[in-house]
Amino acid sequence: MRQQVKVHDFKNWVSCVSSAVKSSGQYDPWASPSTSDPSFSSPSTSKPPLTDFIRDIVTKPTPKAPTHSQNLEHPHKLISLPAVPAPHAGTSYNPSVDAHQELLREAMEVEEKREEKRVKESEVKEKMVKARALDTLEEGEEQGAPGMVVDKVDEQGEGGEADDEEEWQGVVKKQTSRKTKAQKKKAAKLLAEKRHLASMAARKRQNAFLSSLSSKVIRRSASSLPTAEEIATRRQAAILARFRNGLAGQKLGKYVVPEDEVDVQLGEDLTETLRGLKASFIVEGNLFKDRFLNLQQRALIEPRTRVLPKKAKRRVVEYEKHAWKRFDRVVFEAKKLSRWNSVLSTRKEDDRDDEDAMDVDVRTDDDEKRRMMPL
Repeated sequence: MRQQVKVHDFKNWVSCVSSAVKSSGQYDPWASPSTSDPSFSSPSTSKPPLTDFIRDIVTKPTPKAPTHSQNLEHPHKLISLPAVPAPHAGTSYNPSVDAHQELLREAMEVEEKREEKRVKESEVKEKMVKARALDTLEEGEEQGAPGMVVDKVDEQGEGGEADDEEEWQGVVKKQTSRKTKAQKKKAAKLLAEKRHLASMAARKRQNAFLSSLSSKVIRRSASSLPTAEEIATRRQAAILARFRNGLAGQKLGKYVVPEDEVDVQLGEDLTETLRGLKASFIVEGNLFKDRFLNLQQRALIEPRTRVLPKKAKRRVVEYEKHAWKRFDRVVFEAKKLSRWNSVLSTRKEDDRDDEDAMDVDVRTDDDEKRRMMPL
């Protein structure tokens, strides 16, 4: 009976182990889940996987073009300046009187503008020099701008000083006490009420003024005001007029676009024939420079200025040595060193005296021993 029970238990144990062994080695953790698996749930009922919220490749966003570039074209397209402008009639070797006078007038206007600019710059420089001279006045001279010098106060006698002291003693300084929270709230409330009443009064005055005006006046004033479209068209027309004749004299970026030089001859230098031309008239002007300035004025190239080499500024630099920065410390160290030197010198002298005394004692002992020795 016992043997039968043992065999039965062994069979049950073998059946359990065999089922585990059969299922072992068949599970793949990287395989896709099967629908037959009870632990698997459909995508509709389960939460979406985390990978759905992550992009595979991060794409760079494209920059958005500004809105004003669509309405406004490039300045080069708005400029109607020819590539090779025709020269003025007054530049001819034998011009008419009117053309020559007109060209002389243009050259004179350009020179007048330059002279005005030079005079303004010289005035500014003179003011700067005068302002600097006020700081370096000699003794006895009054410092300050004319009319802004403070008068000197007369010195008072003993009686005046005594009166001032009595007046000062009679003045009592009022001690200010800090406000409580209730007082602060009350003051804030009063201030808010005052502001509200002031705004109500201003609104009432505005309503009374508007009611006094007639409807015709209001319509007339409203019709006279420019609309947004009119303002935009005026602005566009101003830009077109600005770019129509080129960018000469206007600042584009960091530098100003240079203007053309007016090449003109005086009346005494003009001749009626080509044989009488002077060499200065032939050499005057530069075609390459004219073309280069024309490219800048038509916004094809940016304006530039010549970068000249600068000489190195040589100046004497004075440095304060470290010893002079700490003069007291250096003096203390020097005194300490001299004291130590004196102590060492005295010690050396004492040692020498001791050595001399020891030599004398040794000599006297030797003499006594020699005397005591028998002959």
